[in-house]
Amino acid sequence: YLVTTSEFCKMFFSYIFNKNADEIVVYPQPRYEFLRKSNGRDNLKKILNIDLDDYKKVIMYAPTFRNGLGEINGSLNSKNILNLEEYDEQKLINYLEENKYLLILKMHPSEENSIKLNNKTKNLITINEVLNGIDLLVADYSSIYVDYINLLRPILFVNTDIEKYKKERGIFFNSNTFWFPGPQVKKIEEFTNEIDKLLNDKQYYKKERIEFNNI
Repeated sequence: YLVTTSEFCKMFFSYIFNKNADEIVVYPQPRYEFLRKSNGRDNLKKILNIDLDDYKKVIMYAPTFRNGLGEINGSLNSKNILNLEEYDEQKLINYLEENKYLLILKMHPSEENSIKLNNKTKNLITINEVLNGIDLLVADYSSIYVDYINLLRPILFVNTDIEKYKKERGIFFNSNTFWFPGPQVKKIEEFTNEIDKLLNDKQYYKKERIEFNNI
């Protein structure tokens, strides 16, 4: 039995919210229209008050909230902002500066004040807004990448604690491959290598992003 996308959405959300299918209205997400039509680069310039022409690419890291994983709010990222194994802040900064990449950190509000950067650099900053001005998104299990995928731009996943997250908070879709349409990394070398591939090879994970976005 084949169903249309609209019918599937009604069935899916009627099940989740315990409503009759005829009570569900299928309509585009307003925030997706904003995502496509707003000028993210101009917004970035205004908010950051910097010249983005100084950078070749803009990357955003937007991790999910980890309260409930045996962590005090913010403690997970206080000394390891990317939650990577064998994290090396200076190596990260050197990589960003050498390649003229800007890395923007979009932390959960309860974690923002806990970020501690040992080294000062104009290539690594924190921010709470803008999305479509980003060239590449770094995510973990946060649903922000489901919005960002509409742009069909590259996404990198940091999944060092995925099994712990599944056990203590849960992930709606359990496939570690299909539902994460991008490379998954655990170490700083993997992090920088995969960013290079994603930004320099337009076909890298393009098929996976298109399939995910279509669904």
